[in-house]
Amino acid sequence: MAENKEINIPVLECFAKPRNNLHIITNPTQLLIDSDKLRMLTLCGAHTCGMSDFEIFSAFVSNLSNMRGSGVRELFFEELNLFFDISEDVTAMDIRTLWRGLCKKIENEEISNHPALKAIPQNVFHITLQAKSYAELISENLDFIASVKSDFVSLDISDIDFRRTDKYHAEEAYKAYLRGEGSARSEFISGMLYPLCEEIKRRELSMFVYLGENYHSAKKMIEYFAEREVLPNTRAFAAGETLFRVASELCGRYGDAGVLCGFLYENGDTAESIAEKIKKIARVYPIGSLVAGGSVTNSPTFAARHNILRRGIEMVNKQI
Repeated sequence: MAENKEINIPVLECFAKPRNNLHIITNPTQLLIDSDKLRMLTLCGAHTCGMSDFEIFSAFVSNLSNMRGSGVRELFFEELNLFFDISEDVTAMDIRTLWRGLCKKIENEEISNHPALKAIPQNVFHITLQAKSYAELISENLDFIASVKSDFVSLDISDIDFRRTDKYHAEEAYKAYLRGEGSARSEFISGMLYPLCEEIKRRELSMFVYLGENYHSAKKMIEYFAEREVLPNTRAFAAGETLFRVASELCGRYGDAGVLCGFLYENGDTAESIAEKIKKIARVYPIGSLVAGGSVTNSPTFAARHNILRRGIEMVNKQI
């Protein structure tokens, strides 16, 4: 890393799925306190069952000092700064005064009209669509890909056990899935991915694949489609240690198929942990080929995470 004078990692302006996409926000708890923060609050000894939104918000603010160094604490302050222009430590404020001030901004629709919130382009491929038949399912998804106006399609296979299958068995698996057999889901999706990858490649789109911690399944899928010569240019995003393994073992092995590496903000990340993640990946993967998956979206939580992602990249530049 010493020879690098500056790290220039492009940050995608849309990728992945928005979270906490609340169309109607009436108070700060709905906007700022998500499931990750509630879990942290429980670890701090607070039990939120039966609490009002105000009581949950008050308990969270009261426990911020116990959350130092955690991703949820950094995310909470990022959200306060981004949406409410509050950069100081709110633990010293009167909680009722703080609550009323935040509620007033929400009532004035300052949040819903915030410039950080933009509609995410519809290029996230939803693999759980229902249709009357397997053929119609394929047709609907091919139509979706045909409608994509950007240069990539996002695909989440983090919960798929990829299987080599044929059209007949994939179709039978879909019939079973419609009858309520959830275990058939991976097989029909595995079969469905073949014509979709073929179409993505034909249109010269890139395929951005989120793997989660699902390395083995992703490896099987990529190897199979590379063998069949239908693998589009693929950017693989993964979680935690899986990302390091993807970068060191999987990417760059398929020539013209172009399997590359990308990284995302993960639950619990801080700007510092993102910087450390980048430096670790750079030991096994060319930093100039790395891309960060961010999101300009109508999800408030995602917009704040997007900022932390950018700050983590900037932090790496300051450390080298």
